[in-house]
Amino acid sequence: MTKLYLSALGTNYSDLTSKSIYTSRYILESYFYITKAINNKQYIADVLDYNKRDRLLLDSGAFSFMNGKQVTEKEMDQYCINYVEFIKKYNIKYFVEMDIDAIFGYEKALEYRRYIEKECGSQAIPIFHKERGINVYKQMVSEYEYAGIGGIAMKNIKPSEHKYFRELNKYANYYGTKLHAMGFTPTRDLNSYGFYSVDSSSWASGVRFGKIYHYQNKIIRGILRPKGTRVKLSGKETQNHNWLEWCKYQRAVDK
Repeated sequence: MTKLYLSALGTNYSDLTSKSIYTSRYILESYFYITKAINNKQYIADVLDYNKRDRLLLDSGAFSFMNGKQVTEKEMDQYCINYVEFIKKYNIKYFVEMDIDAIFGYEKALEYRRYIEKECGSQAIPIFHKERGINVYKQMVSEYEYAGIGGIAMKNIKPSEHKYFRELNKYANYYGTKLHAMGFTPTRDLNSYGFYSVDSSSWASGVRFGKIYHYQNKIIRGILRPKGTRVKLSGKETQNHNWLEWCKYQRAVDK
């Protein structure tokens, strides 16, 4: 059984109907994109409703905040402060640490994690990167109830290394730790890896790549339109269709 959190709702919110949105059992949202849509009251209300039902996973969005620009440490500090204020204001239950190793280093990430946990009075979800070393992983899962693995979508962890996920999950299970894989969604055999939860934005790729998703028998496939042809569905129809097909897959792996 694996909880599949559908992400990228905020950047595609206007394409989805309310009925489609609430078909999803779980969503992962980025604080960075929430700040961009803070005036969209219905979107914020929907996100917070998922939180009230313990079905929201909040990512810091720190990577998106840093992406494509030079961010100073002072700016990053303020971003962290704002993130904490949001978590406290809305009593967010599941929130991910500031995943900023690539720019500011692991020690700074630890500093932010300690600050967040002190201010919020509860554990953040730490994200392990293989550059931190296996001993850091072992310590993390021995100390945390819920932890994650990153670097998958960016292929820092290569597909050929995914076979090791089963062993990492066995080690986490020994301590009773739930393990989340960031941006990891194989379209078949998802449950075989042993993750407690994963997240995916693949459903949103349909419009960009002319892809229609189809779920059947615990497998979800993306069908590309033939070259020189057009998808008969409109952009919004494609988005709703793909979201709902991924919701079917979500239910299949969640049992």
